[in-house]
Amino acid sequence: MSLAGELARSGNAPEHLDVRAKVTLDEVEGGSHRIVASELLARARLKELDGAALQRVAEAASAGCTLSALIEASAKVTVKATLEGGTDGD
Repeated sequence: MSLAGELARSGNAPEHLDVRAKVTLDEVEGGSHRIVASELLARARLKELDGAALQRVAEAASAGCTLSALIEASAKVTVKATLEGGTDGD
């Protein structure tokens, strides 16, 4: 996910950005494992965007990401974006 790029293109380059992925594996038939879920967690310090706008940009970044598309072929990808130091962040 290229959230930093999406934010910069929208004129809102982040002062700080932390993006983490929490991936869930599950055992499938035959004893192998498969990714069944990927939760992308983003925290950003921004001057101009509110939390709802940040969430929309994060979802757009995920939708345009080839790795997210690959994972979505067999798993659920969710995106949660919050502001640092704002009304919906610490």
